[in-house]
Amino acid sequence: MKPFSKQGFTLIEMLVVIAIIALLASIMIPAVSKTKQKADAVKCMHNLNQIGLAVTQYTMAHNEKLPVSNETSSGNDPRGWRLVIAPYLGLDTSQWWADNVLTTSVFRCPSFKRGPGHNARWDGGYGWNYRYMGHRTNSTGYSERQKMYTIPNPAETVLVADTTEGKDTATDYKIAYLYRPTGGGGAPTPAVGTRHRNGINILWADMHVGWMSQDQLTTGKNGNKNWYYEREK
Repeated sequence: MKPFSKQGFTLIEMLVVIAIIALLASIMIPAVSKTKQKADAVKCMHNLNQIGLAVTQYTMAHNEKLPVSNETSSGNDPRGWRLVIAPYLGLDTSQWWADNVLTTSVFRCPSFKRGPGHNARWDGGYGWNYRYMGHRTNSTGYSERQKMYTIPNPAETVLVADTTEGKDTATDYKIAYLYRPTGGGGAPTPAVGTRHRNGINILWADMHVGWMSQDQLTTGKNGNKNWYYEREK
């Protein structure tokens, strides 16, 4: 009887194994990536639900009036609405504009990516529909403080939503604003984002949270491209 001889892999066998591993990796990596994207989208929707609850509590304490994007006391800062609802989320605002309060926790979409050169103070990825649902009370040209229960079609009116990672045309603070589809005011391009499945997550004015595609949002409804953003339909 011949003694047992241990033989190594042949070159062909090794190439076959490598090819199988590469094939499995090509299948698994996209699947893992998609799973993470879905998990991030679910987390984002949870954040917006929490924001909606905080906004509701705020309005109950302020004669049914909603926050505005830029609170008067905050100056020209698109995070003003975050500051005033933060206490209803159990967040410490004793440092006022502390970046770690207004750009983390529920105020940060897990899929948000800050562009190169942008200041971290504007991070978060959520914006207030400032043009139609409340801007600074001393501002002209935009809507002022709104009453929560007087919005004509709240189920089709954006309140808070994912911002765009579009190219900024001026200064970096604009990544914290939520722009209407037709842009204006130096809006980034595109004005509406595609952060989740070619669309964005939205907290509507009736406080339900849902997803809508960029195409549907920018097409609008009844011939009005800004339909889902405007207060009056």
